[in-house]
Amino acid sequence: MAKQDTSGVAARPAARSPRSLSGLLPFMRPYRGRITLAGLFLVLAAAATLAFPVALKVLIDQGLVATDSGERVLGVRGHFLWLFAVGAALGLFSAGLLDLVSWLG
Repeated sequence: MAKQDTSGVAARPAARSPRSLSGLLPFMRPYRGRITLAGLFLVLAAAATLAFPVALKVLIDQGLVATDSGERVLGVRGHFLWLFAVGAALGLFSAGLLDLVSWLG
């Protein structure tokens, strides 16, 4: 049975120190390149995730401002290509991250 404090709520066990994970370092050392690459893909996927709504906002705000229909089509096309590139980058970085993390696991 868990210990209870004076208010009747069960006390949480003391948190262990993160230093206890240092025993994993010898096992991780041979894979440090893949771990670093997975970290890089994580950062790039996060950046692409944050850039996607910005690219969509630019598509809506700046792609539809031209008064001439031909200019508007070219503006939407140009901004859509940037949005597509951000989406493709997000897919590639996420796939790379998933592949590396699955391999490491």
